[in-house]
Amino acid sequence: MLNIILSLIELDINKAVEIAKKRNIQILQNENNLQGYRADYIKARSQIFPQISINGIWTYTANPAVIKFGAPTRYIGYQNPQNPSEFIIYPDPNSIVYSEIPFRPQNSYNFQFTLRQPIFSWFREIKAINLADEQLKIENENTNVFEYRLSSQIKSFYLDILFFKETFRIYEKTLKDLEEVYNSTKKRYENGLASSLDLLQAQVNYENAKFSYENTKKTYNDLLNNLKVLLNLPDSEEIVIVDSIDDVKIDTNLTIDENKVKFRKDILLLEKQMKTLQKLIDIQSSLNKPNIFAQIQYLASKPAPNLEDKWGGTWTFSLILNWNLFDGFSTNAEIQKINTQIDQIKLIYDFQVQTSKIQLQNALNNLNIAKRNLETTKQNAKLSEKLLETAKIQFNNGLISNLQFYDIQRSYIASQIAYKQALRDYYKAIVDLDLVLSVGKLQ
Repeated sequence: MLNIILSLIELDINKAVEIAKKRNIQILQNENNLQGYRADYIKARSQIFPQISINGIWTYTANPAVIKFGAPTRYIGYQNPQNPSEFIIYPDPNSIVYSEIPFRPQNSYNFQFTLRQPIFSWFREIKAINLADEQLKIENENTNVFEYRLSSQIKSFYLDILFFKETFRIYEKTLKDLEEVYNSTKKRYENGLASSLDLLQAQVNYENAKFSYENTKKTYNDLLNNLKVLLNLPDSEEIVIVDSIDDVKIDTNLTIDENKVKFRKDILLLEKQMKTLQKLIDIQSSLNKPNIFAQIQYLASKPAPNLEDKWGGTWTFSLILNWNLFDGFSTNAEIQKINTQIDQIKLIYDFQVQTSKIQLQNALNNLNIAKRNLETTKQNAKLSEKLLETAKIQFNNGLISNLQFYDIQRSYIASQIAYKQALRDYYKAIVDLDLVLSVGKLQ
């Protein structure tokens, strides 16, 4: 399959960290979570404001009901035969006029306006606002802690890449030197100045160096591909490393204070989480206490309440007492659940405080060892480089044998790689110490 490279990305260690922060999936998910916590904060703030609702209903009745009324227009009277002084009057049945009043009209309208305001609820709304604000801050700090650990991971991996880049350069230089030796030995053999054994030895050493060169090149390219995965870069982009292990930008001026670990971001974050859960318990406890609400309501309808075909309405004001006397112990169960979470975080907190001292001591020990190794290997690398330059001159002048030159060549390779490895380990020890002092290592 043909891979088409659309663009080249030149990276140094700081740019690699910057890209990782922008493209990491976990950080992008945390940003989405932050949006959710911001929405929760806005929702919590809304509870202190009056809750206003409007409700309108239109009803259509296919078969409206009516009330039928009858009223006489004429009365008939006569004298009581048994009591002549009594005159009896009754309505004339033939004069009754009937009328209908809609009891369930065909079209009816209802409108309701309600304003509800908490008067006293044990400051639950204020506590909910503070809780939502703390949760938003915790999530934001949690993202910062993750970003710091991600930066440390990227830096450590990037230093491995720089080490293999330098190892690749060393083997590349060695391969060129051994190729010159092989060509020189071949000419000397043709002129009768070198034996077949010398020529064979030169060829074997050249092929061995070529194998080491190709193997190191493959490892370096594999690391670049893995870095592309860590940075979440598309396959169409190719990484070009512009810095080296000798000039990499790592801040080596760390302020080492053992008391600083007490104020690490991850430890302070656990403290805030416990305090936030305690606030949540206070809110849950207030649910079983009496609460008072005020409510203003306006009800309007057509037909009016007296069945007249017009709008009519009434205003009402209510004070509402809401007291949840028994909820089947659900509130207590929620409180116990939160207390369990607090206990779990407390265990993690104690563990982090204890291990922070161990982590710091290990990081300091590793840094001291790395410093000593760096000083030793740096001196050896300088000596081996001078020795190799001298050996080249002596070999070209026939003063030393092939075997002696190869031994010096191998010593040069080993000392140079050891120095670059020590330099990498020193920088990684600094990155590790900075991580321990700032946010701690995951256990």
